[in-house]
Amino acid sequence: MKRYEAKKNKPQAAKKEILEAAMGLLKNNSFDFLTIRSICKAAGISNGTFYHYFNSKEDLTTYVITEGYKKYKNERLSIALAPQYRVVDIFIYIAYYLSSFGLGFLSNYMSVKNQSFNVDCIMQAEDHKEIVKYVLEQMQLAQDMGMIDSVYNVREIYDELNVIFYGSLFYWCLYNGHNGLIKSLNKFLITHFNLYLASEFKMEYMDKQIL
Repeated sequence: MKRYEAKKNKPQAAKKEILEAAMGLLKNNSFDFLTIRSICKAAGISNGTFYHYFNSKEDLTTYVITEGYKKYKNERLSIALAPQYRVVDIFIYIAYYLSSFGLGFLSNYMSVKNQSFNVDCIMQAEDHKEIVKYVLEQMQLAQDMGMIDSVYNVREIYDELNVIFYGSLFYWCLYNGHNGLIKSLNKFLITHFNLYLASEFKMEYMDKQIL
């Protein structure tokens, strides 16, 4: 049984080791420096081993957010939240997760060349689209419950919240981590999302509910 479990968990462990090598590189180097060659060298693996687990550099960098969502499911899904609060809660958790790796990492990760931020690309990747699907499902649920008027397109609202999410991360990096990322992101997301919510479902700030 133990041998079976070890074999079963080996791919996951290998992927995490490769991911950690890449994230280590990004703490001190620009996103352009992050190549398959540099990742393999840092991880002590061959190119073939890399491609056994990941399709590309972008596949690997998207896996960072995928891992954050796995942690979110383990730590937060058991907490009862209305769908509109769930949406904001996920955004804030992922921001907290990414910032926990440090300013150096996030400053280099926040590159316009990083397709990990492209929602359309994420939705085409079977391994990574679960987080986007779940957030959209929560927004659709909110609309089905009458919280969001049917005239609004939930995907468009999601894209707007995504801009606020990544903009807040960029701003935090720009000001060397001194602008209170979680508090400001909480305020901006809720203020914007409330524009689409019926008056009886508008949200209050979640300071006591998150993290």
